[in-house]
Order: sequence, then C-alpha cells, then structure tokens
Amino acid sequence: MTTEDPLVQKVIERIAKRSDAGIKKFGCTMLESKKPTIAWINDTQEELADAIMYLERFKYILEEEENEMDFETLKDEIKKHEGCEYKAYQLTYNGYTEPFYTIGYGHRVQPNDNIDINKVYSHQDIEKWFDFDFQIAKQGSDALVGECHPKAKEVAIEAIYVLGRTGFSKFAKTIQFIKDGLHKEASEEILRSKWNQQVPNRVAALSRKLREI
Repeated sequence: MTTEDPLVQKVIERIAKRSDAGIKKFGCTMLESKKPTIAWINDTQEELADAIMYLERFKYILEEEENEMDFETLKDEIKKHEGCEYKAYQLTYNGYTEPFYTIGYGHRVQPNDNIDINKVYSHQDIEKWFDFDFQIAKQGSDALVGECHPKAKEVAIEAIYVLGRTGFSKFAKTIQFIKDGLHKEASEEILRSKWNQQVPNRVAALSRKLREI
C-alpha cells in the first residue's frame, strides 16, 4: 500500500517493518497469537505509560528551551534605545539639567568610576560599564519579579536598567501583575506611569512585549 502523504507512508512502512519483526520473533501474526486478552491489555498499558513519559520528557525540553532568555538580543534592544556616547554629558530637558553625568549606553557616572568628563573613551570601556549595569538590572529583576515569563523578565530588566531598582520598585501594580502572570494587565498598567509621558515610544515597546505574551 502506498499513499501520496509522505508522513502517512512513513508510518505505514514503520508498522509493516515492526509487524515483520514481531512475526520473526514470536513465530506468528498478531491474529494467530494465543496470548491471553489480559496480557494484551497489560502490554498496552505499559506502552501507553511509556509514551506518556516520553511526551513528558519532550514537553520538559521544549519548556526549558522556551524559558531560556535571549540576553544578547535584549542587550541589543537596550543599546538601541539608549544610544551611545563616548564622552560624559549632562542631559538637559525642559530647562532642567540633570545633576549627574552619563556616558556610554546610559551609564550614570559614579565617583568610583574615575571617569574624566573631558575624555573620549574607547568602545571597550563603554562595553565594560554596560555589562556591569546590565548585571545589576538582572539582579534587580530577580529580586522584584522573581521567576516569571522570559518576556516579562526582559521588560523588568530593561525598566530597571533605565530607572534603577528603586525606581522600578515604585511600579507596584505592574510588578504584581507580572508576578501573577497577568501580562495584559501589566501591559496596560505600565502605560499609566509618568515614565510613559517622558519616553512614550520606549514604554509602548515594553507594553507591547507584555501584551504579546
């Protein structure tokens, strides 16, 4: 017997091959077998139990792969949003000048950084500060939202990268919605923040990431 469906054909060939192997092993076909009915039932139960275990294993592997976070892509997204400056600067908006300097991908200059505000720094220096800030944001997300959907975790990491752990901790409702797995509600709540008024495009992107989970 042949069929135009290659998958069905493969199943047919596999069944035929297994049948031939069974006849060779037991010396008869299934119809000719004298095995008691209860034995057939027991064998079927064992095969089904094995199948459930196999499926559970594959499910576990797929869930693990799904839950793996793509940190490199997230880093690229943060860098794109932040932009990069190789010399320290003070941000001014609406007539207000921030009392601190920023450099690289939004790195806030700290006294122990020993950064010369008049110097143009190398890409290697910029990446070093970025990696440090990213790890701090990642640790902050672990503390604030814990184990959650990978995409929701990405939102928390980026928010903490920008606002700091203390800043994002004030988004109490958004954080609780994320922890409860209510991503649509978290998506809507983050849009109600003052942060959305300051950088609407960026917050809209984070809101969309939550909504699409």
